[in-house]
Amino acid sequence: MSIESSVNYTRHAGFLLAAVGRMAESSWRRFLQVKGLTSAEFSVLAALRAKQGLTQRAVADSVGVDPRNVVATVARLTRRGLITHSPARRDGRAKTIALTARGLSRWETLELELRPKREAFFSPLTPTEMAELEHLLLKLHKGSLQ
Repeated sequence: MSIESSVNYTRHAGFLLAAVGRMAESSWRRFLQVKGLTSAEFSVLAALRAKQGLTQRAVADSVGVDPRNVVATVARLTRRGLITHSPARRDGRAKTIALTARGLSRWETLELELRPKREAFFSPLTPTEMAELEHLLLKLHKGSLQ
């Protein structure tokens, strides 16, 4: 590696991805904190908005956490009236989780509030660049899971 390439590390993909990731995560955490949610709670709500009636295990898989770690999150969201759970039809030992009307309303409000923040964060990109960024990030994400 030449001295020039090592000195210019701030232009390398890894550095830039980490720097932008920290900026996004910091902004994200502030937004969720004001809304009284954790990242895990938001992820569970998002998974259930995408598909109602998931088992607790399916929710954990979709948000990428150990099923044991989603138990406390589900309990908090249930106590707040945002989700409900019942025995799964095929396996009574499993729980099926769904958004309540209150949970759906909360999700829709969050979506409305997030849209302008998301648009502002990604405003330097054209729609084509945004689509390409999402494509490349998804490719990296899938590749890292293998």
